[in-house]
Amino acid sequence: MSIKTVAHWSGFTVPVAFAGALLATIAASTLSVSADPLNNYNLIVLGNMTASSDVEGTAFIGGNLNGTSNWGTQLNSAAYAGQNVLTVLGNIGNVSGTDIQLQAGNLLLGGTVEAGSTVNYNGGGHLVTSPLPSLTNITNTLNSDQAYLASLTANSTYTAPAKPTNVTLNATPSSAGLAVFSIAASSLFGNGNIQSLDIATNNASEVVINVTSGSSVDISSPNFVNNFTSTSVDSSVIWNFVNATSITLGVELHGSVLAPGASLSTSSPIDGSVAVGSLNAGSEFHLPLLLPNPHPSTPTPEPGSVALLMVGAAGLLLIGRKRA
Repeated sequence: MSIKTVAHWSGFTVPVAFAGALLATIAASTLSVSADPLNNYNLIVLGNMTASSDVEGTAFIGGNLNGTSNWGTQLNSAAYAGQNVLTVLGNIGNVSGTDIQLQAGNLLLGGTVEAGSTVNYNGGGHLVTSPLPSLTNITNTLNSDQAYLASLTANSTYTAPAKPTNVTLNATPSSAGLAVFSIAASSLFGNGNIQSLDIATNNASEVVINVTSGSSVDISSPNFVNNFTSTSVDSSVIWNFVNATSITLGVELHGSVLAPGASLSTSSPIDGSVAVGSLNAGSEFHLPLLLPNPHPSTPTPEPGSVALLMVGAAGLLLIGRKRA
């Protein structure tokens, strides 16, 4: 989304109503900055989560949170002071003995901390109870993201190897920098002929890998190597598990995961943003966040540009009042 700038020339009076309307429009637009949850959260679980894990960034849990877990482990506590690092819309500790270690920021909680459970604010944060984000809005956005990505025409190809070898996904991006693969889950994950998996992005700014034809996906192999271990690659690759209702992860996965309709069980880390229906976590969730907007129709004006426009519009408003 782009917003046209407004100039003021000497001797020209801008109507107050116009300036006021401009301010209102810009203020509304700022609500959409990085509006997609995949660009804001390291981990999104729409339902319940049972954890024995660490999460490096921010997280949203739409249901209840149980288990022992460590949150915001790679966030600067000073930089995140006053910000909600962990959001839980349900209860913490339906299972006795739940222990939450919050290393930065606040806990935004819609339910209660049950008896026998603890929350330690190691980063200097505290409990916040409002305003709560809308689970419906987040769910709808993620479902929309998934449908949009699944609708993209593949412009990059993958062929399952007939004999043991090291495999490289070779992206062929469009002029806009978008590369799209469509890969059957069974031909990639658990394929004994793939000894390791690399990727050549070829200057793609975003790589979408639509994983198809599998409601139950077992990711026990391959090992991700070389370019897949780069932070810049991890932040630009998104695995869209189109039909998945159940995912089991036994190998470290690089890139963001979009599976809002799936239950995820992990024993190995994920490097990127993760959005799933429910989660049984026995591993770490690493940064980086997904950088490209997964759904281009979501407005994302530049924060700096919006700030400048607000200052300018405020000035126009004052000028209009003085000359009225």
